[in-house]
Amino acid sequence: MDFLRELGPLALGTRLKRLSDRVYEQIVRAATIADAEFPPGCFPLFKLLEAYGPLSIGECAQRLGLAHPTVLRAARILTARGWVERFTDGGDRRRSLLRLSAAGRAEAERTAPLVADLKEIVEQELAESGCDLLDALRRVEEQLERHSLERRLIRRALARDPGLLRIDDFTPDDAGAFRELNLRWIRKFFRVEPPDREVLDAPRERILDAGGHILMARIAGQTVGTCALIHHGDCEYELAKMGVDERWQGLGIGEALLRAAIKRCRSLGARRLFLETNSTLRPAVTLYRRMGFVPLGSPPDSKYSRADLLMEYRGELAASVADAADASASSTAS
Repeated sequence: MDFLRELGPLALGTRLKRLSDRVYEQIVRAATIADAEFPPGCFPLFKLLEAYGPLSIGECAQRLGLAHPTVLRAARILTARGWVERFTDGGDRRRSLLRLSAAGRAEAERTAPLVADLKEIVEQELAESGCDLLDALRRVEEQLERHSLERRLIRRALARDPGLLRIDDFTPDDAGAFRELNLRWIRKFFRVEPPDREVLDAPRERILDAGGHILMARIAGQTVGTCALIHHGDCEYELAKMGVDERWQGLGIGEALLRAAIKRCRSLGARRLFLETNSTLRPAVTLYRRMGFVPLGSPPDSKYSRADLLMEYRGELAASVADAADASASSTAS
């Protein structure tokens, strides 16, 4: 009895690992007889450098689809064996490249017949199995790249228990997360400007002490998003510094932060809530529209060169009794 088969899709990862181990063990035993043993996990990098070297560690990781530390470990093993050498790029002395050494090229030539035999035998095995396993693996890999299991599992967990996502008030311990979450998205699309630094380096002084609020989104204790309400006086607030960790996007975290920010404004008796954004950030603009913000054209005097769109909340800002109680509790806590 093979219980892993009974588990079906629940054992997919384990069965793929088991299959990988079996194939590797058989290849190692055959290669040992031919005096052509490769260190574990190093063969893909060796063949990549043979075909396309020299390459940097980052380029190798990208082409292999492996984590940077995994490729670096394999590079160190192959270097220690004398098959790979590292050298400095002549055009950029800060950039380190990898290539096969003379010994590595000789090993590639010596083991070429064994590698050719291996390829032919594996192709025969796959053909006799009656399924195109390599094509199926490619399609599964592409599917998981588009829609990761992690995100789909988390989305269902949040649907069952919305309480897993918490929106908390900022604490001094959140300063680092608030800064990094914002720097990531700003650097991805634009450039960090002096006003960004002023706020992100001193959120308590620039936002909280001026009557504003900062909200932090957490899942299972992990901070995954943030936004701020900057007080401009006369019950007027600006929604700003909103960012969601890229690994957690697409799970409704941005919408939850927006809802919490709007609710907070109601509880504060806000008369106006607005934001400045960039029109190229289409998913964000779409979300703002859906949540009740309307575009008003370009901001008249924005501090940010990237801001080309002013939006204002046109939903209900009148506070309920419950909202007012929340505001009192949060102001006491912060």
